[in-house]
Amino acid sequence: MIGANTQVVITVGSLLVGLAAVLVVGGGVLWAVLAFTIGGMRDDVKAIRDSVGHLQTADRESINRAVGIELKLSEQVGSLKVDFATLSGKLDNVAGKLDSVVTSVNGLSGRIDKFQMDAYYAWNDPKRISELAQALKKEMSS
Repeated sequence: MIGANTQVVITVGSLLVGLAAVLVVGGGVLWAVLAFTIGGMRDDVKAIRDSVGHLQTADRESINRAVGIELKLSEQVGSLKVDFATLSGKLDNVAGKLDSVVTSVNGLSGRIDKFQMDAYYAWNDPKRISELAQALKKEMSS
């Protein structure tokens, strides 16, 4: 049994062996902890790099889509400009034709007004009515 009076003899060799054992075991534990920590960080960094790569790819695709959409919109706006110019020319032509129609209608309206006045005076003038009656009698008798 070991008591309070037991002598412990430590030699330099056993001290070095013990110290080496503590260093090896401590170094192994330290290596395991660092390997686990750094390994976890490597996995985290890899996941972050993958996410950033996916975002950059999506960003490039979005830019390409935006450029494509801009080109299509530019083409459509250009087409609309041409269509508006064509429509404007056609509307100018229609306006000219409508002016001639308005002029014709105004002329016809004047002629109808004159005809109405002539008819009114013809049917309300007793001398003209008697002339018409005599002409009809003459026609009927022949």
